[in-house]
Amino acid sequence: MKLRKTFKKWVLLEETHWRQLSKELWLKEGDKNTWFFHRMANAHWRNNSLDRIKINGVELAEEQEVREGIVNAFQHQLLEEPGWRAGIEGLQPSTSKPQ
Repeated sequence: MKLRKTFKKWVLLEETHWRQLSKELWLKEGDKNTWFFHRMANAHWRNNSLDRIKINGVELAEEQEVREGIVNAFQHQLLEEPGWRAGIEGLQPSTSKPQ
């Protein structure tokens, strides 16, 4: 058990070390409108982009198709009449008395 705690502590320290190094590099290189900034921004954009999606078994790849497919899926989901709803009729509220 003690060995496991020690191991977790060292893993956490190593993660913290690498996180601090990356922040230091960003502070030094990242906010000067440099190649580093643009490279990082483009990497984030690539990770956050949505090129295609499959909705109800249909794969959509064109940008306009993807947009419309997402909007239609959410509209369908939100406008769908629920079959069952929780109700509070018949519940007896209980109150606690001061002791």
